[in-house]
Amino acid sequence: KILADPHSGRAAPSTHPPSPLDVEMAKGARLRARLTDGRRVLRILRARYKCRTNASRLGPPQAEVDGGHLRKTAESHSGSAVEGLQFTFEADPRDHCETDRRAYRHIEALLRHLAQLAGFPASTDSPRCEVRLWDPYYCHGAVVGNLGALGFRSVHNANEDFYAVVRERRCPEYDVLVTNPPYSGDHIERCLRYCVGSGKPWCILLPNWVHEKPWYKQLQADGAFGSAPPFFVGPVKQAYCFRMPQWASKPDHVGSDGRTTPYLASWFVHLPCAKAAASTLRHLELEEDRQSDWVVSTTIGGLKDKAKRIRAPMRQGFRFKSV
Repeated sequence: KILADPHSGRAAPSTHPPSPLDVEMAKGARLRARLTDGRRVLRILRARYKCRTNASRLGPPQAEVDGGHLRKTAESHSGSAVEGLQFTFEADPRDHCETDRRAYRHIEALLRHLAQLAGFPASTDSPRCEVRLWDPYYCHGAVVGNLGALGFRSVHNANEDFYAVVRERRCPEYDVLVTNPPYSGDHIERCLRYCVGSGKPWCILLPNWVHEKPWYKQLQADGAFGSAPPFFVGPVKQAYCFRMPQWASKPDHVGSDGRTTPYLASWFVHLPCAKAAASTLRHLELEEDRQSDWVVSTTIGGLKDKAKRIRAPMRQGFRFKSV
């Protein structure tokens, strides 16, 4: 409670103890001050976010690999450049497509099961999983964020030449190889041949027609997959979407939003140990019954049949474009 001092012209504090009403009013004043400060901080953060968003739309800065991380630089390097992004390897601009996040969600149960097989305990109170994943083909690094959002924080995807890394024996320590390789040239075949000889589990997102290629059938005939042939995981209702980054030069068949011409693609999955492969397939079949977004099968044809049976009660066809 404030009293007036007639001699000084200033308010003098009351000598009486404050009433409950005065205490509550003082608390309210402090709370209003905190809210005002909070709104001010929020406006600053929004302004910073808007600036960063606008800057990202202009395209990423030139960068180079420094210990597995990207470091801003103005220097030029050998390799191919695409709209300000400098690669340490030769790249076809048409191959710069980031993978649909749904595709990663569809193998989340698979990766968590493989993590347990590799000795990483499952946590019931946290989605975080420490299994080490390697995507050897670099586009713009979105795979790190996409897998990280699912709890997989140990993902190696660096701006480096995969084939040089293999040739120079600089492969990182990893438990599972997860990638969507470039579809141009012979990248798919080279990727699969490396994986077959690696002795590690792998999940590769590929067009469905790959299993009909003569070189793929020859790998099967030669027993390259051992006693555990690959199995497949694919979508039920809609094809995976592949988008080119905003900074990449886009061919005529790519829309203004970066969406490429749709096509059927599925995860090709292989475990070198037949016992582990069998248990993983059984685990995924159980998980398959708990949802209707993806299916698992030992054949590409089996994927299509399962997806049709799930869609039949909904009277839906397979979609290539989002609605």
